[in-house]
This record gives sequence, C-alpha cells and structure tokens, in this order.
Amino acid sequence: MSGSSGKGASAETLRGIRPSDAVLCEKCRKSRAQSVARQGRKLCAECLVSAIAKKVSAESRMGGLVGHGDRLVAGLSGGAGSSAMLEVLKSFQSVVVDRPERGKVVYDLVGVHVDEAGAHGASGAGGARDIPPHARRAVEAVQALHGGPRVRLAVVRLEWALSAELLDRARAPSADGPSDADVAALEREPPQELTERLLQLLGAVRDETGREDLIAALRGHLLATVCRVLRCNKLALGESATRMAINALCDSAKGRGYSMTANTRWCDARLSALGLGPTVVRPMQEVTSRELCQYGRHHGLPNAPPYRSLQKRPFVSSSINSIVENFLGDMQDILPSSASTVLKTCSKLMAFQFNEVRAAAPAVMDVGHRSAPHGMQVRQEREQAKRAAASSAGIASSVDDTDGPPLPCAICTGPLSPHEVQQGAARARAADDGAHGDASARDLFDAAGCDSCREQILDLPVYLQPRAQTRAQGADPAPFMPPGMLELARAVRTALAVRSGASAAGADPVCEEREAGAAEPALRRMEREEMRAALEGWLLEDQA
Repeated sequence: MSGSSGKGASAETLRGIRPSDAVLCEKCRKSRAQSVARQGRKLCAECLVSAIAKKVSAESRMGGLVGHGDRLVAGLSGGAGSSAMLEVLKSFQSVVVDRPERGKVVYDLVGVHVDEAGAHGASGAGGARDIPPHARRAVEAVQALHGGPRVRLAVVRLEWALSAELLDRARAPSADGPSDADVAALEREPPQELTERLLQLLGAVRDETGREDLIAALRGHLLATVCRVLRCNKLALGESATRMAINALCDSAKGRGYSMTANTRWCDARLSALGLGPTVVRPMQEVTSRELCQYGRHHGLPNAPPYRSLQKRPFVSSSINSIVENFLGDMQDILPSSASTVLKTCSKLMAFQFNEVRAAAPAVMDVGHRSAPHGMQVRQEREQAKRAAASSAGIASSVDDTDGPPLPCAICTGPLSPHEVQQGAARARAADDGAHGDASARDLFDAAGCDSCREQILDLPVYLQPRAQTRAQGADPAPFMPPGMLELARAVRTALAVRSGASAAGADPVCEEREAGAAEPALRRMEREEMRAALEGWLLEDQA
C-alpha cells in the first residue's frame, strides 16, 4: 500500500499533494505553511496563532501592562484587533481569585463597545432605530463575542458622551469595582435630546477630517468616563501595528507631530496623571492587522471592519484619515514591512514621562525593584539610557516635562507643544482681560485646544487674530461639546494660567506672537494642501 493511504498520512498527502511539493512551516516542520509572518517567516496557522498569543500574553503580564488587582476595560470596536485582544486577555485571566492559576493574573475585565449609530443619523424615536449597516455589523460582532466567568460585555451609545449625568456618576467617590448593575446601567437608551445634540455638534463641523476626529475624540472621552464610572484603572485598546502606523502618519499630516510619540507607546497615562481618566495600554501593538485577521479566522472570532475601510476609492475630497489609510495599505502590498518601519522610526523619538512603563505599574510596585516584571525593567532602562544619551550629547528634549505632566488638548487629548501652551496662555489672558467678551465654552476650547483641533473642528484661527475674522458663517460647535471635554478644558485653562503667571509680567506676548507668526497660518495651510494633493494624486494614478 502506498504511503498516501497509510495510517498517519498528512493532510497534504491525503489531498494528493506530496510533502516535497508543499512549503513546510519553518517552526514546527510538520504542517504546511499558510501565511508569511514577520521577517518573511512562513508559518502554519497553528504556529502563527500560538506565536501571537504568547507575544501578547508575555508583553501584557511580564511587561507590566496588566497586573494583579487591576480593573480593566477593553475597548471593543467589533474588528479583528479588539476581538483578538479580548480573546488573549481572557486566556491569561485567572478564574480562581484566592489561589491564582499558574501563569495567570487576577483582574476584572469589562468589554465595552461604543455604538456610533447616532453619529450617522440613527434615530431612537418610538423605540426603534434606523441603524446604518456598518454600525449594526459592529454591534452584532461584539454581541457574538463570548464572555467568561469574570468577563462582562456592554454596548454603550455614543450619545452618553454628552450626558452630564454620566459624568456626575464618574465623579462620585467609590472603592467598589465594576458590578453587573453598573454595567447594565450603561446600556440604557439615551434621551432623544442627546441624539439631537450630537447631530448638531457634528453638523457644526464643516471639515470631513474634523468630523471623523471629533467622533474618535467623543469615543475616547466616553470610554474614559465609563472607566471612571466602573472604577477601572486601565483601558486596553486593540490597536494593531498597522493601525498605529496609520495614526502616526495622520498625526504628521494634521500638524500633530509633537504628540505623535505619545500615541505610539505601550502605555499612556496622560489622563490618569491629571485624575481625569485611566491608564491606556495597547497590548496588540506589535501585531499587524493581517496577522490579527488570521488569528480571528483560526478562532472563529467575528470581524466587522471599520467604517472608513468600507469606502471605495478614489476620493478626491476624502478626509486625511482615509487617504493615509489607503496609502499605507497600498504600501503594505508592495513592502510588507512599511507599518513596522513607521513604528520603529517613532520609537526612536523621545517619549513623554507618562508613556514610561512606571505609569502602567501599580502605585505599590517599584519599577527598579527585582520583583518588578522583567519587561518593565528593560523598558525603563532603555528609556533612561535614551534620555541620558541625549543629555550627554547636549540635545535638548522637546518633550521635557520636568515641570509637570504636559497639558493635553481638551478635544483630542494630545500633548500641547510649548508653542501651543504659550499661544493658549496668551489667548486665556486676552479673554480674562475682556478682549473676547465674557468667558464661554468657545473661549475655553480656544485656549485649551491644539492647533489641529482648533482649525479642523472648531474652525478657529491657528494663530492670534481678531475675533471678527473667525467663523463667518455656520453654527459654533463649542457650546455643544460634552461635559467631559469642558471639564478637561477648564483644568487645562487653569494650568495655563498658573504656568504663565511669571511670563505675564514681561512683554505683551500677544503682540509678539502676531509679529512672529503672521505668515505661518498661510504656510501651514499650504503645506497641508500640498500633502493632501500629493496623496490624492498618488491614489488616482494607482487606481488608473
């Protein structure tokens, strides 16, 4: 009897394929390779899935991203990244609390999905909603995920980001962790007035990129508020290496290069340093979106692609986010290491102190102690060596935050650059002196917003100009901003007043900035338009 029909024949032999004709997995040398992983390694599905699970689990546990006693909210979008992240987080969560299982961690886990149907015109009148197809697929994908003994899942409407009631619940002092009643209360239908207010807010933003960024900012603020309501100290996001590379390129194109390094690190404690949110961790940072899709197919996980990826090319008047996403996707087809190259370049930039690994560690843990996780010690030593090398070379760090944590933008929460801090302090003083009339929400965001958000979302001048030249027509989005953003704007504005107290006694900074930056608004706008035109031209040539 031939070997093809013998006992123990491989799957390739049973299908009529000889082992010599098939490309074997470079790791196990037994199964047929079905995918190409990092550095061109050809792996079978089982080895690839095992490598992803071990990598994420080791970085989360040994890197200090998730520790014993943590209360974690996992942000779920319904896509491959968040679904795979929830599956990996459940794999090393110990069900037994008193005596944790070996190699597992005791922590509370709540999966939260933000339903953005209201942002796309879905109405809740009469108890029924006309939900857009992409929003319905995302909700169904999250509901198809299976929880665990200590895992809860919740779907929260985006309209609750505009609710003062939810913020009041977040401010209420409590030491208890997330309960079933708290999670169930988050799934209530919002009042119709919140939906109308959300549509008014988004309708007041005329720029397409600004609307997309505002929806993302509302989602981030809502997740941070949900963490505060549930008394969770960490928020896990399933952003893959591909998604983070896209975000980094988008930040560069929007003029947020100063904050780019803050959004490409494992942990982010910018809001927790101010007491206004959790520490954000990104355990899927070193896994590409293609690998996550293969991981999801192997485990049968649902996958609802994001809204922008459903659109068709070419876009002549599309947003910067869509253009960059299509551009990097085409680059990945030509050079599969494009996303990794972008992230490696970002990793060479000096990190903020709230991005260091000590920000993700519990307050009782000493990062330098031998009992701390090994990955945490390695990252801490690496950042310290990078700062020491820059200091010895006489290089002044642009992200030096020795005077305190950098102030975040009240909308996108990106760190404000020293120039933006100086500009915001000058605008705050001008408003206090009565130059802009009585203090309002517009004045708050005018002082506490970054240049990108002020120009694309609020439609305000990037540099100091007379108030009469701002928003010649259309509604003003500032009065419709959610209470969470207003709370952050007040905190940032107060910090600006404190930090600019010494410089207020000197020369008038308003006149100085007008003279120094009179030509910069037109120059910045020209550079942004040239970049957008170049990307659009590249996509049109590729489509042709």
